[in-house]
Parts: sequence; C-alpha cells; structure tokens
Amino acid sequence: MPLSLRDDLGTDIDDIFAYTVVKSVRIRDHRLGCMHLFALLGALAYIGIYTLANKLAYLEFHTPSGTVRFKLQQPTVDSCDPESPTCDDAFPETSDLPYCCQDNCTSVPDDPGGCQCSYRPHFRNYMCEYTDGDSASVLSSGDIFVVTKTRVQNEVVNGACLAKYAQSCSKLWTIESQSSSFVPGIESFTLLADHAAQVQSLDWWQQARDLTGFLFVPKAGPAQDALCASRTSYADPVPNDWGALAHEAPCYIEPDHPPNSNLDIFKLQDLLVASGIGGQGLDQESFAGSGHSVRYEGMTIMMNIHYVNTRPWRGVVSNSGYYFYELSGLSKNAYGQHTVIPEAGAFTSQSKRTVKAFHGILISATVTGNIGVFSFNNLLIQLAAASALLSVSVVVANLTATSCLCKHRKYYHHTMVEQTPDFSDVDRLESKTMDELRQICSSRNLPLGGSRETLVFRILLDEAEEGPGNADAEAAGASFHSSSSQASPSQAQSRPRTAAQAAASSGTGSGNREQPMLVQGRELMNQRLLD
Repeated sequence: MPLSLRDDLGTDIDDIFAYTVVKSVRIRDHRLGCMHLFALLGALAYIGIYTLANKLAYLEFHTPSGTVRFKLQQPTVDSCDPESPTCDDAFPETSDLPYCCQDNCTSVPDDPGGCQCSYRPHFRNYMCEYTDGDSASVLSSGDIFVVTKTRVQNEVVNGACLAKYAQSCSKLWTIESQSSSFVPGIESFTLLADHAAQVQSLDWWQQARDLTGFLFVPKAGPAQDALCASRTSYADPVPNDWGALAHEAPCYIEPDHPPNSNLDIFKLQDLLVASGIGGQGLDQESFAGSGHSVRYEGMTIMMNIHYVNTRPWRGVVSNSGYYFYELSGLSKNAYGQHTVIPEAGAFTSQSKRTVKAFHGILISATVTGNIGVFSFNNLLIQLAAASALLSVSVVVANLTATSCLCKHRKYYHHTMVEQTPDFSDVDRLESKTMDELRQICSSRNLPLGGSRETLVFRILLDEAEEGPGNADAEAAGASFHSSSSQASPSQAQSRPRTAAQAAASSGTGSGNREQPMLVQGRELMNQRLLD
C-alpha cells in the first residue's frame, strides 16, 4: 500500500517531497544546435583539457624551502680531484687571455698592476695572478662570491693622528703600496652545487643527489643557442619521459657529475651564458659611466632552484620529481667585498694593516618550486567553473535565438517564453461562488471539476486565449442550469483547447479537500483535482 499522510494530515506525502525539474524546449534549428554544441565543447575543452589536464588546477601546490651548498674548484687535468696529490691544475696561459697585461702593453703609473693594451682600448688590463678555488671564493649561507679582481693595499697609520691632544687628522691611514690583479681563466672554474628541499606540511623531503637536475638556458642570443647546440639538451626537463631533443635555446641541459657522485658541477662560463649574459661575457661594459668591464666591477646572478613533482597531462609523477636551475644575470649590478687584515700585535703609532678589495660574481641561490598534492576543494572549484561556463553557453544560445537570428527570433521567443494569464482579474473571479464559477466554465465549454483555484485558473487561461474581459461569460452566470443543460458533449469538444486546459481536464478527484496548485506556465500545471 503506498505511503500516504492524506488520512492523518490531509496532505499527500508525494506533494510534500515532490521533485521539481525545469522543462526544456527543443528548437529544431541546426544553426542554434551547432553553435550551442561548439560552445559546450569549448567550455569542456577549456576546463577538462587546458585547466585540469594541462595546468593541473585540481592540485594544491606548495612552495618548498631548503638549503644550498657551493664549492668552487679551479680547472684540473681530466677533471681530477684537486685535493689529490697526483692531480695537476689546468690553468690557461696568461698570454692567451686578452684581459691580462702582456709585454707589449703600457703600464699605468697611477694604477699599479694596471696596463693599457692596444688590442683592448676600451678597458684597462691588469696583471693576472693564479688563484685556486678556495682562495677565489667567499662562502655564505646559500651564496657564493666568486672573485674576478683583487686589489691589495698595504697601509700604515698616521702617527700624527694618534698624538696626544691631536686637534686634526688629514688622513688616518697612508697607503704604502698597492696592486691590482685579475684571476686568470675564472670562466673555466667549476662550481659544485648540493642542495635539499622540503615541505613540512606535506612531510615531503628530497635532496639533489637523489633526483635528476637540469640547467635551463633561456632564449637570449647566439651564445645561448651555441650552448644548447654544444651539449645534449632537451626541450622538456624530463628527457626519460617524453622530452624532445633541442638544438637551440631555450633548452634544458644536464649538469656534469664528479666521479662516484650525483652532485651537480657546472662550468662558470656555462652559468654566465645560462644567466642571459651576452657573448662578451665578463668583458662587456659594466654599468653606464663605469669605464670598466664586468670583470673589473663584478655582477650578481640570482639562481632559483625549482623542485617539481608534477607533469602536465599526467599529474603527480610516480617518482619524487625533478629539479632545474633558472638563472638571472644582473651584469649592471656591480658587486664587491672588502677585508681588513690588521698587523699582529698591539695597536701603536707605527701599526700597519692590509686592505683587500675583491670584485666578482655573487651567486645567490634560493630553493623554490611547486610540489603538488590532490585537493578536493580545488577540484570542486574547477567543476563549479565548468558549470558556470556551460550555463554561459546556454545563455549565449538563448540570446542568439531571441535576438540575433532576425528571421526567426519572434518564433523562437514565442516558443521559449510562456506568458501567464492576467492575474489582475483573480479578485473578480474569487468573489464568485463555486456554482457561478462552474456556470462560467460551462458557458465556455470548460471542465467543471476541481477546486476553486482550478476553476479560476481555467477561466483565466480561456480569457487569455480570447482576450481580457468576456462580458458574455459573466452574463451567463444568471442562467447556470439552462446553459449547462444545453451544452452538448460535441460542443465541448468542438472548441480548441490549450495545453494547460487539456492538462486540467484530465484530473479526477476522490475527496472534498482542495489541493494547492503550482503554476509555472500552462505546461507546468500539475494539480490533483478533487470532486
């Protein structure tokens, strides 16, 4: 027996928990159909293919943090370990370096160590002094300073400034001697990089020696194209997956590794090129007005180490991902450091000190990246965006049907828009008795069953078909019995019927309680009619 509360509460449970849906209209026009289909496909392609599959918008990305360790090493024969007693250095000869002073260059008296060479008229050359990697680098947390030029000044204190009751001091330290020099072949030095990254909230941790790394070379000029062509380079940072080989910039190149180690080693020249420095490298002009080269003034390189564990079209990769170096060179940003070395012993009026001024390349490294994990909230956001785009496609199609297609827009508008009766006459009909309402329905050949609201709505629908205000129907209320007896079944069937009238006429009843009626146009009238 169906569950019903009619006997207890006077309300059917099917009415209480009725499911309401939107009725759709199917317009048979291939232009509208194709346009709507293309809009739907475009929305689905944008969300499903571009946003979800390519951009992985259903993932929540976290930026890792980490530590970096550097070590600079001078060039050695066969890349041997310089700490080994059998390993020889492989410095270039200073006669082959255009920035070193040669025998045919002219010394500059006011700049000890400097000279002017005819083959390099725009910049001053200096004597070159061989230096190993440890002496040519200064380490700090996450940074390394690579020295390219050194100036050494030996100074003695001015005793008159230290005299008792001295009233003035023209110069506290007097320069006894000074000299400047370049570090020869600094571009052939190698830089070892070791780093690790973590995301504490995800309990994710990785180190460079356990992953595959790459150096990104941007599209900046011929020097970058030459670097990509000279090495095995890839257009994608995961060559073992589906990355294609690249023969010009931009590209990704694998770093070198020391024997029996997975740590990364780069030539300093390759890092300069990857940072976007032009073909002249350190021998190009520094900042405007300097009059010196980048080798003389120094520069800054910002190194971002990106850790990644996702792949477009695949999501989170099964292994722990990869990393790549992205460099940005600031050749106009001069950089230097000073060190003061006092003479041993007590400070006296004869004390001396040594001042060393270094200029070179500051490499500042930062661990960053995108570590992705599945996020149900992000997926819901993308699905909501897809729903909104699908709704927009429907709105566009509706506007096109009712506004843009000039020839048929009035027909489409009539089909898509349902106009209700004029409810301003409801009070007039509500004032009538049930017998009077049935008399009006009978005079209009309308069904006589149903509640007061059903009868009123039938009359409103019928008046809407014929036009507002039917005086003849009102006058027919005085002769209900004669009008109802004269109405034959053939007359009731002879008048055209609207869809709403047909729906109302199909109702039957089994009780005397009136049911509420939900009106949503003619096609949406679904009312249980009572006797």
